[in-house]
Parts: sequence; C-alpha cells; structure tokens
Amino acid sequence: MPSYPYSEGNASLISSLKLQPHPEGGFFAETVRTEQKIASEFADGKERNLATQIYYLLTPDSPKGKMHTDVSIAQTFHTLHAGRALYTLVKPLPPNSPSGAEPEIKHVVMGSDSSKGEVRQLFVEGGWWKASELPEEDLKAGEGDKEHTGCLISEVVVPGFDFEDHKFLSKQELLSLFNGNEQAEGVKKLLPYVRED
Repeated sequence: MPSYPYSEGNASLISSLKLQPHPEGGFFAETVRTEQKIASEFADGKERNLATQIYYLLTPDSPKGKMHTDVSIAQTFHTLHAGRALYTLVKPLPPNSPSGAEPEIKHVVMGSDSSKGEVRQLFVEGGWWKASELPEEDLKAGEGDKEHTGCLISEVVVPGFDFEDHKFLSKQELLSLFNGNEQAEGVKKLLPYVRED
C-alpha cells in the first residue's frame, strides 16, 4: 500500500462526490460554474463563465489522464485532497524557433510529502499541454489495496471550462512540438500520453 494517507476508498469517493468518467481518463464532477460571464480573448471573444471548479480522481482502474490543453483557459489551479499524482507539463515553442529547439517539459508530483519536493498546490498557465497519472511505484505498492490508492484533487480554471475549447494531443501535434523530429527523445517519452481515437 502507498505510504500516503488515503482514508476514504475510491468507490466511496466516486459515489459520495457523484463522479463520472472523464474523457481524459479518471473521474470528475463539476462543483462550481459561476453565473458571471466574460468575453474570452482566448476563444475568439466568445463568452465563457468567469470560472469553473471540479473534483478530479485518478484510480488504479483509470490511472492516467491523456495529454490535453484548453484554448480558452488562462489559468488552472490544482489543490490536493488525498493521494499522489505525477503531472507532465509541456510548453510549446514560440513561433520561428530555431531548428533543433525543443519545448519546455516539466514533471511535478502533487503529494503531501514536501520533503521530497511534492506539492499540494499546482498552478498551470494557459497554453501548456498537461497530463496526469498515478506514479508507477504507487500502482505497484497498491496492488493489494486498490481502493486506497489514487489521487483526488480540486481544479479551478479561469475562464471557465467549455468542452468546445478542449483539445487532446494528437501524434501530428506532438511531432509539431518538436519541429517534426520523430526521433526526438521527447517525442518517444510523450507518445504514451497521446489519445488514440
């Protein structure tokens, strides 16, 4: 069993929080959608709610969220409730980047052990690609108790989420992040996060 505290089982969390399967992977429930709306410069001036909030849960039965971005979102705030998850963040290259340049890639662990560099809060600016997953060592440690292995967070996005603005990373877009270099090490590492439609 993983070393982190995880008092409520996944089945109970899914039931009590009324979570549903998320297209990215994992489970979610929207808890807040503000009535106030704004014109989003990131969505061609279309109106979006000022902010939305969800619960998001990864479990051993659905341990990965595929790489995605949301074109209308300027900021995303993540807050940990229980468990641990590894986030992979990719910042696209600016236009006219030199040949051979590669995007910035960050790995961040949301967890409760700050002595190991884990964070309870994670802020992600708009424009980044993002994927989350349960660490492999946690999945192995939790093989005997899948109910108490996972990660539950809250996520607030500004402007509010709209599925019209949601994009999954395709293989073609992954290659474009690396200027078409199919042999780039980053392409090989990120390929498992691409959703196969």
